[in-house]
Amino acid sequence: MPIDEKILTAPHEPGVYLFKGSGEEVIYVGKAKDLRKRLDNYLKRRDFKASLIMDYARDLEFFTVPTEREALILEESLIYKYTPRFNVLMTSDITYSYLVINESFRFPTIKLEFRRSRKMTSERLGYRVIGPFTSRAMARALYELAQKVFGIRNCKWNEKKLLSRVCNLGEIGKCSMPCVGRISEEEYRKNVEEFVKVATSSPSKVKEYLEKSMKEASQSMQFEKAIVFRDALKEFSQISVSQAVVEGFSGIGIIAAFKDGKGVAIVYFIDSEVRDVLVWHYRGDSASEFYERVALDIYTRICKDGMQTIVFTPKVKDVLEVLGCSVSNVRPERLAMEMATTAYSHLAYKSELEEGYLQLADILNLPTLPSRIEGYDNAHFQGSYPMGGMITFIGGKPSPRHYRLFHLSPKRMADVDMMYEVITRRLAHPEWGYPSLMVIDGSKPQLDFVMKAHEDVGIEKMWRVISLDKDTGLIHFDDGRAIYLDETHPAKRFLRWVMAEAHRFINKSHRERRDSIVGIFDSVKGLGPKRMEKLMNVFGSFYGIYNASLDELIEKGGLPEDVAKALYEKLHR
Repeated sequence: MPIDEKILTAPHEPGVYLFKGSGEEVIYVGKAKDLRKRLDNYLKRRDFKASLIMDYARDLEFFTVPTEREALILEESLIYKYTPRFNVLMTSDITYSYLVINESFRFPTIKLEFRRSRKMTSERLGYRVIGPFTSRAMARALYELAQKVFGIRNCKWNEKKLLSRVCNLGEIGKCSMPCVGRISEEEYRKNVEEFVKVATSSPSKVKEYLEKSMKEASQSMQFEKAIVFRDALKEFSQISVSQAVVEGFSGIGIIAAFKDGKGVAIVYFIDSEVRDVLVWHYRGDSASEFYERVALDIYTRICKDGMQTIVFTPKVKDVLEVLGCSVSNVRPERLAMEMATTAYSHLAYKSELEEGYLQLADILNLPTLPSRIEGYDNAHFQGSYPMGGMITFIGGKPSPRHYRLFHLSPKRMADVDMMYEVITRRLAHPEWGYPSLMVIDGSKPQLDFVMKAHEDVGIEKMWRVISLDKDTGLIHFDDGRAIYLDETHPAKRFLRWVMAEAHRFINKSHRERRDSIVGIFDSVKGLGPKRMEKLMNVFGSFYGIYNASLDELIEKGGLPEDVAKALYEKLHR
């Protein structure tokens, strides 16, 4: 049954709906007090997001539930299960760290992770997650504590049989060595539970524990153990210097900051100490839908785990109360508001780039979102070491493993010639896969040479090619058109990001190559600044010196024979 007809069969009841793409993958999950009324909006396509979803949707499924609260919770669980591409997701420029304990082993292991995966949260697989930590230093310090003080292993010992010798970690005191029978399972698990208790407390409580343990070890004459506690305490004290503290909060609290109606940032406290900063960005949903999502995320991450007090604003407060959270309004302190506002400003730009990517298909008249985008830029130094660079974005994100460098012929010095050679050589590699969109740094002449490269190679172009002119701001198309987008337009900002990444990559690579070659000249004994200056005047560039013969270095360059020979050998070894 077509989607339009399915929408007409939806009841006027609370529920959750799922839009599916061509491969039956779930692309969007939503909830509604009234399914029929909410889904009718998609038929009318009242906003950009609804239009985008309907363009990609091939099927619709919906479920009714008794109450709005159950719709909220079911929607959250389905979003977590399917991770749909068009849902509003929490974003952050902070890289979270996690400590993951795998309790499926008799002797559990611990790992430090920098990305939360699905299996990490699976109780069935026996994983226990501690975090997230916004401070990597704090996460690493706790990881070291788990190994040095509590002896929790991080190895791949399979527990089938005891080993004959101690591993390196055991030798340096970073494991309690269950693999050679140095500790019982009962005592080992007791250590794990003690570590979890310490790691989930506030930083000040961790320091209290270390101070107490250090004193007890010293009093019992266990000086080596006392030194371990002392070193850990010193490290935690240094980390805690930068920990922000807001007085007047007992238990758990959240403070909110809004900016321009585009998003929300919160600072999350435990016992008056900052534990996390989280940010959401508004991306086209109705205001009520957006604040419901924020509230549901807070409930899922924090509130359901023993939230005592939430300091928040009315729009989110109402939804949290529906979910059963205890909510109060308190005027936030200046420090917390500054932290939340700063975090939001960092994230707003990142979220706007994601929005710009979603708009590319419409702006550039593409049939679908460009799954693979390639950006190109060139570099040289006084005519020497010409290089071209190709960067690749997959799904709107940089993919460094697909970046490529091209060392170009020194005969081609004009930018248009360099770009022609780069594209010609790139098209000679079909095994790399072909792009959905090529973005060139330059004006129409650069684009014309790129199109000539396509013609000369004889490849039937199935992708769009554009050039971004940084001087005029125009976007030139491969069909001769040109458009102007304001610099604040999300799609323009995204394309600027692609070009900035290409520029960064080629300049960094070119600088490294140039420095390595210049380092050769610096390493030749007897080749000082004056002789180097004369060589540059005679041969015109570093590349000219490289191409010079040994006799030319002596006769034209005026170098002594031993110096010329040493330079020539180093350049051509």
